[in-house]
Amino acid sequence: MFSTRAAVAAITALTVAAAAWILGVETINAQTTCEHVAVRSPFSGDRLSGTVPVYGSASIDGLAFYKVEWAPASEPETWRAVSTVRPEPVFNNLLDVWDTTVLPDGLYLLKLTVVDQAAQEPCRVTLRDLHVVNEQPIRVNVAPDFRGYYSRYQVGGVFSLTAAFPVAGDVSLVSAVEI
Repeated sequence: MFSTRAAVAAITALTVAAAAWILGVETINAQTTCEHVAVRSPFSGDRLSGTVPVYGSASIDGLAFYKVEWAPASEPETWRAVSTVRPEPVFNNLLDVWDTTVLPDGLYLLKLTVVDQAAQEPCRVTLRDLHVVNEQPIRVNVAPDFRGYYSRYQVGGVFSLTAAFPVAGDVSLVSAVEI
């Protein structure tokens, strides 16, 4: 039978492990404390566009540098640098700025890695399911009394817009189509 102390220790260990899994924190070296390694923004599952500031903390004893990298979700082992490595520790501040404008829309991963003076990577944080959405949607402006319908879809980089009008060929109720 478990003692109360053993039960509390087991629950605490499970809680810490669950929080680390949810937040994406991975401790590679048990001798290094990773409590000051975190990404505070963006969050896994966020929709991103443009230049994205990455906020958080990257501070361990013996820090050599930290780096922020990204990878397409379809190629999770193909990491690319957001910018250069950073030798200074950061605590709850700007870590880097990720320019997503050069990426095609899709799902991405973002990873913060700290490297110690022994060239080891003791702590890592990985964000999953980041939706990069830089392409602007098609907007169709129609008159308030428009009684037809319109739909749009995208296949690759080609957009198709279909509109049906109550009177065949009468497009006078469409004021603008922006692509």
